[in-house]
Amino acid sequence: MSAPIRAMQLQKAAARLMPKQAHATNLLLRTNSSRHIVQKLGSFQLQQQLRLKSTFDPKSFEPGQQKSEDGEEKKIPKPSVGQIFSQAFKGAIQMLGGVFRSENLKKAWQTHPGEFSLAVIMLTGVAGVVGYTVYLYFNYFYAEQFTRYPDEVAFSLRKALYYGDYVKDPKLALKYYQRAIEQCFEHRLDFFSDEFVGVRVRLAQWLEETGAYDQSIHALEVILNDHKRWVDMMEQQIKEGKNPDQLLTATTATVIPAKDAEGQQSDKGTEAAAQATTTSTAAGTTTDAQNAPGTPSTTVDGTTAEGQPETPRETIWGKRNRIIRRSIGIAVKLGQLYSDEHVLKQDLAHERLTWAVETLLREMQRRSTEGTKPGEYDFLSDEEVGGVFEQLGQSFLAKDKAHLAVPLFFQALNLCKVPCHTATLMNNLATAFAQHPITGDNIPQDLIKFTNKSSPEWWAATKATYLEFAKNWANNAVGLASGTKGEDVRTPECDQACAVALCNLGEIASLSGNPEEARKRFNQCIAMSNKLDFPEGVKQAKAGLKELTAGEKK
Repeated sequence: MSAPIRAMQLQKAAARLMPKQAHATNLLLRTNSSRHIVQKLGSFQLQQQLRLKSTFDPKSFEPGQQKSEDGEEKKIPKPSVGQIFSQAFKGAIQMLGGVFRSENLKKAWQTHPGEFSLAVIMLTGVAGVVGYTVYLYFNYFYAEQFTRYPDEVAFSLRKALYYGDYVKDPKLALKYYQRAIEQCFEHRLDFFSDEFVGVRVRLAQWLEETGAYDQSIHALEVILNDHKRWVDMMEQQIKEGKNPDQLLTATTATVIPAKDAEGQQSDKGTEAAAQATTTSTAAGTTTDAQNAPGTPSTTVDGTTAEGQPETPRETIWGKRNRIIRRSIGIAVKLGQLYSDEHVLKQDLAHERLTWAVETLLREMQRRSTEGTKPGEYDFLSDEEVGGVFEQLGQSFLAKDKAHLAVPLFFQALNLCKVPCHTATLMNNLATAFAQHPITGDNIPQDLIKFTNKSSPEWWAATKATYLEFAKNWANNAVGLASGTKGEDVRTPECDQACAVALCNLGEIASLSGNPEEARKRFNQCIAMSNKLDFPEGVKQAKAGLKELTAGEKK
């Protein structure tokens, strides 16, 4: 055996006998080698820094610029806001992905089960609230009521509703309502379309909600006068033998005077809102080309506001029908505003309601004699007609003319098909009969027949008769309201009608000279009203008890 081979075998044997020492020796050798490499790298980096120090140009590293190899400057595009948010969102998603890994969740559940369960519940609740909020946002602000408008008008309307109904900033709300009206003119929407008038009516409604009753009334009065003027022009052209179809394409300047005397308002913010409906009228040169109800408004170029092909346009008689329907509704609303406790102008309220009923009866008479014209559709439903009669009846009661309210309430009662509201109308009849005058020429002659109408017996019999009628109608209201069953039929109005009927019975008993019965009915009304959380019933019943007590002391 040669010496080199033997030397190698001895080295292997020694390595097996002393493995730890050999391993330490290897580590020492590797460490020394690594130090040598690091020293070389450090020397190389220092040389590179010294080399760059002499050739560094600060301008070459300015934001947005970078020099290429050939020396030409290249502009580095700055990231947009969307890109910044996109990168941030991606980073957040990656972080959340790391947090919600299965192994991390499992470890959190094992270490802190209580806190983990609470966190899951809270996250689920927050996610539900956020999802529901998003649903409400898109369901309301992107509903059909907005998509029927051009995009600019819809945007202004959303802003107006946001600042008016949620943020409660009247100045910004008014600004966007005015802008929406101006944009309706710019997009040449039909001045009498449901969309255009809807913006103006919504402005009046918002003014009422903010307590600006006078400005709300003014805004509605301007709309009503515009509608009246159009109908008068149309009927005048028919009388003169002219073709009224030209009013379908007439500009608003033709229908509306350039300056409306009712448009003079003060510089107050809320009053300017009402003025917007008038000043915008003077600024417009739109055309009155309207589609059938419920379809988008058309423009003069034969397309809809959304750019869709135009559907068949309504006839002049169809448009007249729609304008008269809306005019009656606005007149009824004006009657309610004028009679409001914040305004209390009963004469003006009565005047608007009287006009509404007269216009309604005149149109129904025309249809019955002349028949429906081409393009005319249903006028008003029975419930709507009854509602107009009821409002005028209430106005007669407020003017202490109960004998004129009775026939109106009877007409409304015959047209009503809702049981709970029928009970309300019965209460109105009870009140009207209880307040029915027993003097004058308006006493029904067929109720009581006495030869001597100046005798005390005649007066007593007449009063007793009216009170008996009132008692019967109040009892009918109690029976109908308490007997109406079914979730789809019975409404809170039934309960309130029953409480009001009890109060009416108390007042009738008091007028009939039966204080014990009156006190019993008043107390029943108070108990029921408290149970229903009906403060108006409690107020009326307590007032009746107070009068009853005062009368007994006398």
